[in-house]
Amino acid sequence: MPLSQDIYKFAFKENPLPAAVTDGDGMILDVSDALLAELDMSREGLIGTAIFPLIGNKDLKPGATRAVSLKKKKYHVTSKNYEIDGIIFRVFVFQEIIEIKHASPKTELIETLLRNSYRIENFPRFLSKNIRIISEKTQAEGALFLTKDMETGVFKPVSYYGLGEKIPKKLTVEFKDEDQFTSGTLYKYEMNNVPEFLSPIAILLEWNELELMVFIPLSSNNQEIDSMFVLAYRNKEALSDEDIATLKLLALIFNLFHEKSHLKKELSESTYRDFITRSYSQIMLKEFVSLIFSQAKRYHFLFSVVLLKVTNYPDIKKIYGPNMAELTMQKISSVLLKTLRKSDVVGKYTEDSFLFILPFTHNGGSEVAVQRVKDALMTTSFSPIKKVEFQVAIAHLEESDTKAEDMLQRLKISLIPLSEFKANPH
Repeated sequence: MPLSQDIYKFAFKENPLPAAVTDGDGMILDVSDALLAELDMSREGLIGTAIFPLIGNKDLKPGATRAVSLKKKKYHVTSKNYEIDGIIFRVFVFQEIIEIKHASPKTELIETLLRNSYRIENFPRFLSKNIRIISEKTQAEGALFLTKDMETGVFKPVSYYGLGEKIPKKLTVEFKDEDQFTSGTLYKYEMNNVPEFLSPIAILLEWNELELMVFIPLSSNNQEIDSMFVLAYRNKEALSDEDIATLKLLALIFNLFHEKSHLKKELSESTYRDFITRSYSQIMLKEFVSLIFSQAKRYHFLFSVVLLKVTNYPDIKKIYGPNMAELTMQKISSVLLKTLRKSDVVGKYTEDSFLFILPFTHNGGSEVAVQRVKDALMTTSFSPIKKVEFQVAIAHLEESDTKAEDMLQRLKISLIPLSEFKANPH
């Protein structure tokens, strides 16, 4: 019994989706006009042929979906079975896969920044290292990044892209009190209308036949501008209103990341505990060393400080990533805290080193402590990292020391490989 005429007309004549009806064996009985148009074939040329070459699968079960390509377009094809008077018919519907693409490389850059914001610890360094990528994503012919010299108050170039082989070393930019700019705000200047304080940059851009400058001032405290990022374009009409709106958002994101990295640095410098290793922070270690030094000088007792440095930390970070590098430091900290005495003070001194203070310990005693640490570390697995290399240095309180920094300074110049360290039995 045939399908009613109205249903058939709707399904296979006016339906905007490409569709086909087959018998139970997959032989085409009819197709929609949309499928004909997509395949650029006649109805007569398709009726009586198998559907399977179009969908690339003979076993597409009812209700299942498969991705197929027709004339360079991608579709999801879905099959469904119908039974009329004991006869099975199969209907195949093709629905185009619409791939959402970025409107422009600028929005792609914004998305990348947002996705990786947690990894950016030093934003000025990030801008400096990625200036070429940022320039290309913003479709600029050139880019320049300047930071403020805190002693002189002038801005000097840190990195550049697309502005020739060399930047004049004496290129400086100085703000004037009357020039008020908001950090994270976009400023657009044509070369014939540039503020006086930006004239050195304008001259540089004119040498390269650039006509338009987009200036992004940045501040780490939302007040005083401490760096600026400049994008340059060859055509002063290069940016549409939509481009400007996107770059305004980029400028705001730049400044938020700059503020975040600065606050993270301040927090790291002011906290008493290192977040990753849970040992004491550098600021607390220096307080301890200074305090114990004063007490030792006053009450005439001895103490030692030990520096343990992960020699191949940069390689670990580069090969295994920053997260694995931090986990490694966390594991080392755990070993130190378990190995040393409870009266000893242990902390993360720099990104790649630990400092421990050994009160009332001198010469042989401190060497025995380091030997225990060495034995523990040499038997610790840092998998998947194959090898973690260490250097170590010991500084004892000496009568000639006038301040705690004297001991810390000796540590830096007396590092030796931990594998070569051997405690003196006497």
